[in-house]
Amino acid sequence: MHINIHTHHINHECELELLQVFKPEKHPLHASFSFGMLPEHLPLQENWIAWERIIASSSCLAVGECGLDKRIQINMLKQIDFFSKWVDLAIAYHKPLIIHCVKAFNDVINVLEDKHCRVPVIFHGFNNGLNTAELLLQKGYYLSFGKALLGFDSNASKCIRQTPKSQLLLETDDTDLSIKFIYNKAARLLGINEQALMDQIQKNIKSIFKSL
Repeated sequence: MHINIHTHHINHECELELLQVFKPEKHPLHASFSFGMLPEHLPLQENWIAWERIIASSSCLAVGECGLDKRIQINMLKQIDFFSKWVDLAIAYHKPLIIHCVKAFNDVINVLEDKHCRVPVIFHGFNNGLNTAELLLQKGYYLSFGKALLGFDSNASKCIRQTPKSQLLLETDDTDLSIKFIYNKAARLLGINEQALMDQIQKNIKSIFKSL
């Protein structure tokens, strides 16, 4: 059973594909999805009543992707305020958070801890150093790996070997890659067979999404 925890493109190749939705009018009627917005979407006309209604729906399994990004020119205080509201919704509706984080891990952690966030937290597209991975894993967060696993000697390919399998997820993000290709690469990096990896990620998903 292949599970794709974060994708921008549904291709019906696995049992669970969690589609990323940014625009309320684009959310699918008969598919599981996550809903949130990136800091780069600021400034925008905020409509929290409509957004909350989407998050409350049973098809919305997670909040995000949302988070902080120090590459962009948007004021960090504005980013933190925007991100904090998404965290509030995740807590209110007991839904996991899918985190987009670029060079702002300490700031993201501070928001989560200030909010006493107890919902599962997934850092998607992880491709950072071992020290950052260890910090996030010690706090009980999940790491989701994708296309960066394919890069020669990438941070992701190093970190996945040090990630407890109980905190590991896989994704395709906004690429056209097959999730099966990602699983195959991850299994080889971990030195386990692909079925064992699928079984473990299925267990992780059941821990994250109690309703599945």
